[in-house]
Formats: sequence, C-alpha cells, structure tokens
Amino acid sequence: MECEKSFDQPHDLNKQYIKLQKQIHPDGFHSHGEDVVRQAEKISAVLSNAYSALKDPVERSKYLLELQGIEYGEDIPAPAPEFLMEVMEIREEIESTDDHERLRSLQGNLGEKKVEMLAEMSTCYKESPLDTEKAIDLTSRLVYTNKLLKAIYDRLPSD
Repeated sequence: MECEKSFDQPHDLNKQYIKLQKQIHPDGFHSHGEDVVRQAEKISAVLSNAYSALKDPVERSKYLLELQGIEYGEDIPAPAPEFLMEVMEIREEIESTDDHERLRSLQGNLGEKKVEMLAEMSTCYKESPLDTEKAIDLTSRLVYTNKLLKAIYDRLPSD
C-alpha cells in the first residue's frame, strides 16, 4: 500500500486495500500452479496484517515506533502514576456500578479523551525529530483507555 509514514490514517486506505487484494488474491492464480498460489497466499496474508495495523491507532503507533528502532513491549515505561491512579479509579467504578447511564457517561468522557489523545498523537508524529518518549507515553495511555472502553462495552447491554 502506498502510505506516507504518518500517524494519520490515509483517507483511502480501505480502497487501496481492496484494490490490492483483488490483484493478489490467491483465487486469481489457480491456473498458475500451486507454488504461485502459495506465494499469493503469503502476500495476501502480509497485506491483511499491514491493513489491520494501519487501521488500529495503537498498532499504527507501535509500527511507527518500530521504524525508529523502538520495540513497544514489556520494557516500555508505564504512564505517569497520576494517570494510572485515574485508570484504577475508573476501572473500580466500571466494575462496581450497574447504572447504565453512569457507564454511558464514562464511555462518553473516555471517548472524548481518546479523540484528544489521537489528535495529540497525530501532532506528535508530525514533529521532527520525533519525541519518542511522548509517543510511547501516548501509545500506552491509548492502550489503557481502549481497555477501559472495552470494559464499559462489556458491561452495557446489547442494544
């Protein structure tokens, strides 16, 4: 896929993915033999993995950090203690309440924070040189925020 090395998701990512998948999908290579079909399967899998990474802001950020020589993993420093305390308090509230309106309110607040975080990440990745500490911190915060949003989603009834 033709994408610039940017945190922002390309507006035509889905269109590019579908176009490339049509070109390399293994079903189009059956008349060329098993070896060619297997190669097309491998390429199709790589393309699918790349597409998934580009669609997910956390995975996109991890990839951009990897391009900087930083492997996002267990050795990454945790976010600030204040942020972690806030996460713990929200997690406790999520687990202790059955009030769906309160959960939806928390979901809305976290959604707004996530939008702000994504905008901050976009700005961060546009800076040159990249502030890797800030990028790592924002990525970690986004991971925690996504987990909180998932916990809320799991507690709310299906509509």
